[in-house]
Amino acid sequence: MSNTHFDPADLDLYCQDPGSASAFLGTALAPYLLTEAARREAGVAPPLLSDRSGSCTALLVWRTASPKVLRPSFILPLTWHRDRKDSARLPRGLGPVADGVRRALDLPDWGLDLAPELDGVDLSGLAVDADSTWASLAAGLIVASEGGVPRSNVFATGSWTGRGIEAIDQLEAKIGAVRDWSEAHEREAKIFVPAANAIAALELKGGSVEVAYYPPADSEPKSSLKQHLADLEVPPSRETEHLDRRIAFFNRDRRPWKVHLDYYIDHLAKDIAVGLREDVSADPPVARLALAVGLRADLATLLIETLRPREALLLVTKDSHKYVERIKEATGRADLPVVLFDMQHYDAVVCELRDWLSAARSSGTDAVDITGGTGAMTACLLAAAWQTGSRVLYLTHNWEQGRNQAGEEMLVPLRLEARSR
Repeated sequence: MSNTHFDPADLDLYCQDPGSASAFLGTALAPYLLTEAARREAGVAPPLLSDRSGSCTALLVWRTASPKVLRPSFILPLTWHRDRKDSARLPRGLGPVADGVRRALDLPDWGLDLAPELDGVDLSGLAVDADSTWASLAAGLIVASEGGVPRSNVFATGSWTGRGIEAIDQLEAKIGAVRDWSEAHEREAKIFVPAANAIAALELKGGSVEVAYYPPADSEPKSSLKQHLADLEVPPSRETEHLDRRIAFFNRDRRPWKVHLDYYIDHLAKDIAVGLREDVSADPPVARLALAVGLRADLATLLIETLRPREALLLVTKDSHKYVERIKEATGRADLPVVLFDMQHYDAVVCELRDWLSAARSSGTDAVDITGGTGAMTACLLAAAWQTGSRVLYLTHNWEQGRNQAGEEMLVPLRLEARSR
C-alpha cells in the first residue's frame, strides 16, 4: 500500500489471513498493524521505533471491528516538525488532537507527520479513535520543542479536557500492544496512564512493561506530564553531545534530585571546570584546598576539577560523609583526607585544618572554599584561613525553582580583613 487511499472495508477484503494481510499492508505498515501471531506467521519483522528528535508514538484503536489478523490497538510512529503543517497522510482523527496539543502548549508552529519508517504510506483513509493520544503527542512535542530526544520505549495514553489527563478506553489492548513490542525487541517498556485507570491497570501490569500514572485533576499540561517528560527524554551524553546541549538539558531536567546531580557530575563538571579554570588562570596555583561538603557531591567535584590542587581535604558532617566516595570516584582521587566536623570540638577542627593547610607553605599556596556545608562549617574554614593566611574562595551559581542552573558558575576570591574598632 503506497500513497493510496483505502476504505476500511478493504481490510475485511484483503486481511483475512497473515499472508494476504502482509501483502496488502506492505512492508512498511504490516509490522505495526499485524498481531504478533500473524506477524510471525507471515515472516514480518517487529515494528521499529526510533530515538530521534521529534519522534513520538500514538496508541490507536479502530473505530470499527477489524479483522482478527490485525491488532485491536496498534502503535503508530509519528514525528513533529517545526514550521510545517500537519501531514495529509495522517489517519482521520489525529489532526484535531494535534490542534488541541498545540493550543494547550502554545506551540502553533509545529506540524505532525507519520515517521520516516512509514515514508510512502498514506493513512488518511483510516478512521481511528485518537482522543487518547493527547498525552503522548503533547509529551513528544514538548521534548521536540526543547531540542531533546525521546526514548522509544516510553509510551502513553490519556485524553485532555482542560481539567487534567482523563480516563481512556481499551486499556488492555493498548498495554498489550506495548507488551508485544517490548517482548519482540527484548527491551523493557513503560506506559503512562490516567490515574482514573489505575485500578484496571493494576490487573494488567507486569512482565516487561511498567505502568505509571498521571496525577489526577492537574489543569496545567506540563505539570500533568512532568514525570512522563522526566522518563521520556534521553539525557545527552558527554561523549556525543556539545556542552551547550547538555547544559540546556540539565537546566530543565525534571528527574529526581540525586539523578539530576549525578548527571552534573558525570556529564558537565569536567567541561564547566575548563571554563572556570581559564577565569582563574592568572592566580597562583593551589597546592592544598580545604572545602566543606554539604548534602550534595557536585560542588566539591567541580571545585576540585577546576583548581586541580595537589591535595584536597573534605570537611564533612555525619550526614554528608556519605558523599565522600562519590567525590573520590568523580575526581579520580582515592586518597582524599576527611575531617569530621563536630560543633562540640570546634577549636580542635580549626587546629586540624590549620595544620593541614600550613603544610603547603613550601610547595605553593593553600586555599579554603566556603561554598558548601553549613554556616558553622564555613566559620571553621574561615578561622583556619585567617590563621594561615590562606586564600578564600566561593563558587557562585544561579538558583531557579530550587535547583542550580548550570553554565552560570563563577569562582570568586574573597578577602579577609581585620578592622579596628
